[in-house]
Amino acid sequence: MSGTSATADPERAGGLPQTRAARGTGLQALGLLSLVAVSALLLGLAFPPTAWRPLAWIALVPFFVALRSSRLSVALLLCWVWTHVLCYVVWDWGPAAVTTYFKQSQTVAVGLFFGLGTVMLAPYFMGFAVAYRALARRFSRSLPL
Repeated sequence: MSGTSATADPERAGGLPQTRAARGTGLQALGLLSLVAVSALLLGLAFPPTAWRPLAWIALVPFFVALRSSRLSVALLLCWVWTHVLCYVVWDWGPAAVTTYFKQSQTVAVGLFFGLGTVMLAPYFMGFAVAYRALARRFSRSLPL
Protein backbone atom coordinates (compact mmCIF):
# COMPACT_ATOMS: atom_id res chain seq x y z
CA MET A 1 0.00 0.00 0.00
CA SER A 2 2.93 2.33 0.52
CA GLY A 3 3.73 2.23 -3.20
CA THR A 4 0.35 3.56 -4.31
CA SER A 5 -0.30 7.23 -4.91
CA ALA A 6 -2.93 9.23 -3.06
CA THR A 7 -4.94 9.78 -6.25
CA ALA A 8 -5.15 6.04 -7.02
CA ASP A 9 -7.01 5.39 -3.77
CA PRO A 10 -10.73 6.17 -4.27
CA GLU A 11 -11.10 6.96 -0.56
CA ARG A 12 -8.62 9.82 -0.79
CA ALA A 13 -8.62 13.15 -2.60
CA GLY A 14 -5.45 15.16 -2.44
CA GLY A 15 -4.06 13.06 0.43
CA LEU A 16 -7.13 13.64 2.63
CA PRO A 17 -10.07 11.34 3.25
CA GLN A 18 -12.96 12.23 0.96
CA THR A 19 -15.17 13.46 3.80
CA ARG A 20 -12.51 15.87 5.07
CA ALA A 21 -11.88 17.20 1.55
CA ALA A 22 -15.59 17.82 1.03
CA ARG A 23 -15.89 19.41 4.47
CA GLY A 24 -12.96 21.73 3.68
CA THR A 25 -14.66 22.87 0.48
CA GLY A 26 -17.87 23.56 2.38
CA LEU A 27 -16.01 25.51 5.05
CA GLN A 28 -14.17 27.51 2.42
CA ALA A 29 -17.46 28.38 0.71
CA LEU A 30 -18.98 29.35 4.05
CA GLY A 31 -15.93 31.52 4.78
CA LEU A 32 -16.20 33.30 1.42
CA LEU A 33 -19.93 33.86 1.90
CA SER A 34 -19.25 35.21 5.39
CA LEU A 35 -16.66 37.66 4.05
CA VAL A 36 -19.08 38.87 1.38
CA ALA A 37 -21.98 39.21 3.83
CA VAL A 38 -19.87 41.11 6.37
CA SER A 39 -18.61 43.44 3.64
CA ALA A 40 -22.11 44.19 2.37
CA LEU A 41 -23.43 44.69 5.90
CA LEU A 42 -20.62 47.12 6.79
CA LEU A 43 -21.05 49.07 3.57
CA GLY A 44 -24.80 49.21 4.08
CA LEU A 45 -24.31 50.63 7.56
CA ALA A 46 -22.33 53.49 6.01
CA PHE A 47 -25.56 54.64 4.31
CA PRO A 48 -28.47 56.39 6.07
CA PRO A 49 -30.23 55.97 8.45
CA THR A 50 -27.22 54.75 10.46
CA ALA A 51 -24.76 56.73 8.30
CA TRP A 52 -21.65 55.33 9.96
CA ARG A 53 -19.55 56.84 7.18
CA PRO A 54 -16.11 55.73 8.38
CA LEU A 55 -17.18 52.12 7.75
CA ALA A 56 -17.09 52.84 4.03
CA TRP A 57 -13.28 53.03 4.26
CA ILE A 58 -12.95 49.42 5.45
CA ALA A 59 -16.18 47.76 4.28
CA LEU A 60 -14.84 46.57 0.94
CA VAL A 61 -11.75 44.85 2.35
CA PRO A 62 -13.51 41.51 3.03
CA PHE A 63 -15.14 41.71 -0.41
CA PHE A 64 -11.79 42.15 -2.15
CA VAL A 65 -10.26 39.29 -0.13
CA ALA A 66 -13.14 37.01 -1.15
CA LEU A 67 -12.78 37.97 -4.82
CA ARG A 68 -9.06 37.25 -4.84
CA SER A 69 -9.46 33.99 -2.91
CA SER A 70 -11.91 32.33 -5.29
CA ARG A 71 -12.23 31.13 -8.86
CA LEU A 72 -13.88 33.47 -11.37
CA SER A 73 -17.18 31.59 -11.41
CA VAL A 74 -17.33 31.64 -7.62
CA ALA A 75 -16.35 35.34 -7.58
CA LEU A 76 -19.25 36.14 -9.91
CA LEU A 77 -21.66 34.29 -7.63
CA LEU A 78 -20.19 36.10 -4.62
CA CYS A 79 -20.83 39.43 -6.38
CA TRP A 80 -24.46 38.44 -6.88
CA VAL A 81 -24.78 37.57 -3.17
CA TRP A 82 -22.98 40.78 -2.15
CA THR A 83 -25.35 42.82 -4.32
CA HIS A 84 -28.44 41.37 -2.70
CA VAL A 85 -27.18 41.59 0.88
CA LEU A 86 -26.23 45.23 0.29
CA CYS A 87 -29.60 45.91 -1.34
CA TYR A 88 -31.41 44.42 1.63
CA VAL A 89 -29.41 46.49 4.13
CA VAL A 90 -29.88 49.74 2.20
CA TRP A 91 -33.29 49.14 0.60
CA ASP A 92 -35.08 46.95 3.15
CA TRP A 93 -38.22 49.04 2.74
CA GLY A 94 -38.50 48.19 -0.98
CA PRO A 95 -40.56 44.99 -0.82
CA ALA A 96 -42.91 46.53 1.77
CA ALA A 97 -43.44 49.52 -0.51
CA VAL A 98 -44.36 47.25 -3.41
CA THR A 99 -46.92 45.36 -1.31
CA THR A 100 -48.38 48.55 0.18
CA TYR A 101 -48.47 51.01 -2.71
CA PHE A 102 -48.85 48.66 -5.66
CA LYS A 103 -51.08 46.15 -3.84
CA GLN A 104 -48.95 43.20 -4.88
CA SER A 105 -48.30 40.00 -2.95
CA GLN A 106 -45.20 39.49 -0.86
CA THR A 107 -44.01 36.93 -3.41
CA VAL A 108 -44.16 39.50 -6.21
CA ALA A 109 -42.40 42.07 -4.01
CA VAL A 110 -39.54 39.72 -3.13
CA GLY A 111 -39.29 38.58 -6.75
CA LEU A 112 -39.09 42.20 -7.88
CA PHE A 113 -36.43 42.88 -5.24
CA PHE A 114 -34.21 40.03 -6.48
CA GLY A 115 -35.01 40.76 -10.12
CA LEU A 116 -34.05 44.42 -9.89
CA GLY A 117 -30.84 43.60 -8.07
CA THR A 118 -29.94 40.89 -10.56
CA VAL A 119 -30.72 42.91 -13.70
CA MET A 120 -29.79 46.45 -12.69
CA LEU A 121 -26.93 46.14 -10.18
CA ALA A 122 -25.22 42.76 -10.20
CA PRO A 123 -23.87 42.97 -13.79
CA TYR A 124 -21.84 46.07 -12.90
CA PHE A 125 -20.38 44.47 -9.78
CA MET A 126 -19.67 41.27 -11.71
CA GLY A 127 -17.86 43.29 -14.38
CA PHE A 128 -15.83 44.92 -11.63
CA ALA A 129 -14.95 41.48 -10.26
CA VAL A 130 -13.63 40.36 -13.65
CA ALA A 131 -11.54 43.54 -14.00
CA TYR A 132 -10.31 43.43 -10.40
CA ARG A 133 -9.21 39.80 -10.67
CA ALA A 134 -7.36 40.54 -13.94
CA LEU A 135 -5.60 43.53 -12.37
CA ALA A 136 -4.82 41.54 -9.23
CA ARG A 137 -3.11 38.83 -11.28
CA ARG A 138 -1.15 41.35 -13.34
CA PHE A 139 -0.22 43.87 -10.64
CA SER A 140 -0.32 41.71 -7.52
CA ARG A 141 2.45 43.59 -5.71
CA SER A 142 1.15 47.08 -6.37
CA LEU A 143 -2.48 46.48 -5.36
CA PRO A 144 -3.09 46.83 -1.64
CA LEU A 145 -5.60 43.95 -1.43
